[in-house]
Amino acid sequence: MIEPTVQLVYCCNTCGTKDRTVTVRGRRHDESILHWMELVAMTEISRDHSTRQPLCTATKLTSLKIPVNKRDDARPGEAIDPKKPV
Repeated sequence: MIEPTVQLVYCCNTCGTKDRTVTVRGRRHDESILHWMELVAMTEISRDHSTRQPLCTATKLTSLKIPVNKRDDARPGEAIDPKKPV
């Protein structure tokens, strides 16, 4: 089974990266936002940023955008299931 993904968008003022999109595994239904942010989202963003900007010395992102489903019970970072009505 293919895991659903979400696209996060980040910026870094230190190196001038603007609105860089990175695709990560979506947050699972039983997964806490803290766990997902620390172990999934930030790991992939760090990997992407250090690959694209290896000389950047930033220790923090300037901004991070996390999509939210349009459903009433949506949770930040939860993958959007195209088969479910919004």
